[in-house]
Amino acid sequence: MLKGRTVQEEGDWWLDGARLYLFATQVYDHLKGEKANYQPGGAYPYMVEDKAGQVAGHLISLKPELYDSLLVELDWLEGYSETAKAEENEYIRVVREVRQANGTKARAWVYLAAPWAFARRLSQLTPIESGDWLAWRKANPNPEA
Repeated sequence: MLKGRTVQEEGDWWLDGARLYLFATQVYDHLKGEKANYQPGGAYPYMVEDKAGQVAGHLISLKPELYDSLLVELDWLEGYSETAKAEENEYIRVVREVRQANGTKARAWVYLAAPWAFARRLSQLTPIESGDWLAWRKANPNPEA
């Protein structure tokens, strides 16, 4: 989705105060469409605020001329709308401080599961203890098998 539309992508960033879960289901209607061009292949990460946790991620800088349109696409992909009623959003987009192991810090948009969505899906969620989605996917290439 972002290929060729970013200025920079850096791995090894961490969000403190968050926990990562696996949400696995066969139904992904909200992710299908020409805009997103992304299919999670049976599972996707679900991140929530949790003071005791941390989640690994990438810090991605979007091309400035594409920023507004890409933010709309990312919001759509994540099931978030600034104009929707709060309970209609699957995720919320918030600014949080992220950090690298070397101490570098930055402020970035992150998508957290909306509290009501998390409560609704709790029975379908499995914690990813490492907090690292890419490492988990590598170790579990077919989560529905």
